[in-house]
Amino acid sequence: MTFIASVIARDGVVVVADSFRTSMEQTINISEFTEYLKENEEGEVNLKSLISLFKLKPSHTRNYAQKMTGLDEQTIVTSSGNAYINGVEVKDVVLNYSKIHKKEAEYKTKKIELIAEGFCKYLKNQVLKHLKDNDYFSNTDFIMSHYSKKEQKPYIFKIRIRHVTLKEVEENSNYEFIKYDNESGYGVVTSGQDRIIDRMLFGSLYMDAMNIARKVSNAIFNELKSQKKTRDRVERLITYGEDFILNEDIKKEIKLVSIRDLSLQEAVDFAALLMKIVMDIQVYTEKTPTVGGQIKLTVIRNEGVKEVLGHEIISPEIVSK
Repeated sequence: MTFIASVIARDGVVVVADSFRTSMEQTINISEFTEYLKENEEGEVNLKSLISLFKLKPSHTRNYAQKMTGLDEQTIVTSSGNAYINGVEVKDVVLNYSKIHKKEAEYKTKKIELIAEGFCKYLKNQVLKHLKDNDYFSNTDFIMSHYSKKEQKPYIFKIRIRHVTLKEVEENSNYEFIKYDNESGYGVVTSGQDRIIDRMLFGSLYMDAMNIARKVSNAIFNELKSQKKTRDRVERLITYGEDFILNEDIKKEIKLVSIRDLSLQEAVDFAALLMKIVMDIQVYTEKTPTVGGQIKLTVIRNEGVKEVLGHEIISPEIVSK
């Protein structure tokens, strides 16, 4: 896992990312396994029920993953989720698109909406190639941070690739599994191990309501013995449907919380604080630490992209020298 965040300031955008890469493996809790054996002492062990005890959990962590990549002189892309797409490291996927992007005659004046749209199309092609040799591609987010010199305005776009299977795209050639949104209005955009920060900034309403909606719908499906296609269609509606009334109401609620107008130094300090909160809290949990390592913090402003190392802007202690 990871933690990435972008914070809007009056005259720029601040981007922060950690460098831990955590492998996920199917594991079984020893106490649950022991309890299972006790329950089955006098009977045969059911292989299917035994396998159900295994859960996908963080296994071990390595440092120095590159999660922050420059797309052009005014744009940075950070990522959380899969480390590879079609056998290529995500940072190289971004760099490959950067080469295509920079070959366009008007790339320096191209609107960020069109850059995000082009990147999504490129990602879609890469995921489709990935699916030819794999059964599925799991949830992956990208945060595209940009400062428009022409408009003198910062932007943050969030790009989401949702879990998609080879079967889904084979059955529907128009199946949409990538979307992007302009989330600049929130002031802060995060991904990865971001539930603590989301709850702190926006409250728990959104995630709690989504989880309740899924559980209620699944309970109804189980009673009605509904087909998997129906389940999947309704879950997509609940999770991604922009017109789904619950989604619309919740979005209006969380937009009531807004970050005040920040100077660039304040945005740098705030981005570092968000990272530190996530890192500090995981010290007291039983789970494998999934956020940390070398912390990178970069600002994008009128002069372009610049890594924060304590020159013009004071570098927070958390930032690696």
